[in-house]
Amino acid sequence: MFLLLHGQAGGWDELLIAAVAFGVLWIAVKLAGRKPAAEDEGEALVDTDGEHQDPVPPPAQKLG
Repeated sequence: MFLLLHGQAGGWDELLIAAVAFGVLWIAVKLAGRKPAAEDEGEALVDTDGEHQDPVPPPAQKLG
């Protein structure tokens, strides 16, 4: 495809390449921003009886 647009196309080939790159980036951002499956959230609520639990455990206490 690059060879087809190279040459007499002028600046249109660069514009098309930039548009394709923008489209790929947009799709990647949309896929990365999706929420996890609903069943995972439901299981987390059932296990904790509706209480909020911090996902990071508290720091360990020093022995001494």
